[in-house]
Amino acid sequence: MSNPLTGLFLTFAAFFVALKLKEKFKSPLIDPMLISAALIVVIMSVFHISYSDYMIGAGFISFLIVPATVALVVPFYKNLDVFLKYRKYILVGSIIGALVSMISVVLIGKLFSIDRQVLISLVPKSITTALAVPTSQQYGGMASVTTFAVVVTGSTGAILSDRIFNFLKIENHVAK
Repeated sequence: MSNPLTGLFLTFAAFFVALKLKEKFKSPLIDPMLISAALIVVIMSVFHISYSDYMIGAGFISFLIVPATVALVVPFYKNLDVFLKYRKYILVGSIIGALVSMISVVLIGKLFSIDRQVLISLVPKSITTALAVPTSQQYGGMASVTTFAVVVTGSTGAILSDRIFNFLKIENHVAK
């Protein structure tokens, strides 16, 4: 890939297509992040574009991930009283959720004999991209696999969470 703007164009084009699909079908199951990520992976595979080549252009967008993650502090701060009131439950639930996520990835990976590098790339899938990618890379994981796993995990959670809460009859906003 000779033009560094190819990754940037590919990202915007894939997201535009995903938004149009969401607009046309109006289904909560159509998640633009998930669809655009899948489109990018397919296009990169078909045209043999390496992740590092893609990131030359897409890096213009990815540098915004850290500030966007930091911006999550604003709603957290606005709800600080709720966090402080329920801090034990939130922290215990978060720790248990993180452990279950990581352990289930390792167990499923071992069960299906998934390559160690891929397994390392999948373990941090349930945290933000800004934290997951460097964590994965620090232990020998692949940034491309980790990034895709974070997008799939986040999108799946966004798509299914309300249905799961309704099925389990969970109505408390703190529990959600």
